[in-house]
Amino acid sequence: MLGRLQVKGLSIAARLVKDSSAICSQVASLPSQRLFVAIPVLAIVIIGVLLYANYAYSQNTTLSFRTFLLIDVQQKGLSGSVRIYPNGSIGLPGGIMNTSRYLSDGINGRYPLYTLDKTGVIYVQSTVARAYTLGDFFQVWGEPLGTNDTLNLRYYNGSDTCGTSACSPYYWTMCIHDPLSRTDVPNADWGAHVLQDQEIIRLSYSQIGCA
Repeated sequence: MLGRLQVKGLSIAARLVKDSSAICSQVASLPSQRLFVAIPVLAIVIIGVLLYANYAYSQNTTLSFRTFLLIDVQQKGLSGSVRIYPNGSIGLPGGIMNTSRYLSDGINGRYPLYTLDKTGVIYVQSTVARAYTLGDFFQVWGEPLGTNDTLNLRYYNGSDTCGTSACSPYYWTMCIHDPLSRTDVPNADWGAHVLQDQEIIRLSYSQIGCA
C-alpha cells in the first residue's frame, strides 16, 4: 500500500514537471517583451511542483484499511434486537474526537481511526505502523467498552422481565466473523483486540451471546 501511494504521488509530481517543461518550451518561443512576464509565472509553477512533491512525500500512508463493527442489542423483555452503528463523524475534524492521543498519526487532521457514515465501517489510515485496537476506537468515540459495560449498557440479571431471579441475564459478548466458515467466533480481547483489514467485529448485548 505504501509503495502504491508513493508511486501515485511521484507520478502526479512527474506529470506536473512534464507540464512545466512544456511551459518552458513555450516561454522560450515568446517575444522578449512577454518573456519578462512569463518568467515569474514559470517560477511559481516550479515552486508549486516542488511543494507538492514534498507534501506527497510527507503524507505517505503506512496503514490504510477498513474493518467493520456491528453492535446488536436485545431489547429487554422482547425476543428481537436492534442494531447500533457508530456515529458517522468519529475522528473527523469538527466531529467526535474525545482524545488526541494518536492524532499526529492521522492524515489531513483526521484521527487514524475514523468513520464517514453510519454503516459500521471503521477506516484506519495512519502515517505510523501501529497496532490500533478496538479500545483505541472506542476511546476516540468516547464510549465505554467491556464485558460488563459497553455503550452504558451493563450486565443485568433479567429479573424484571420474567419476575424471578432465575431469568437469563443480559450480558455482552464479542465475536469475530470467520469468512471461511461464515460463523461468529467468540473473542475475549475486547479493548485489546488489534483491528485487522476487512474483519467483521460483532458485539452483542443479549441473553444468548453472539456465537
